[in-house]
Amino acid sequence: MERSPSNPIHSFLTDLQGYQGVVAPFYTFGGDPGIFEKTFKEWAGDLQVKAGHGGEEDLAAWVDELVK
Repeated sequence: MERSPSNPIHSFLTDLQGYQGVVAPFYTFGGDPGIFEKTFKEWAGDLQVKAGHGGEEDLAAWVDELVK
């Protein structure tokens, strides 16, 4: 089953337009993140989006990559 971000995420990303920092999705389901990240990036508009975290990788290493 393909999963997409929830509607509150869409609203949040809309409200963030103009933000100059980095955003990245975090998801915890075990499915394919492809459609989730694709939709997140579409909803993010002009925001700078980094690769998401699906819960199976090292969380600390992912956060370190985000703040570089």
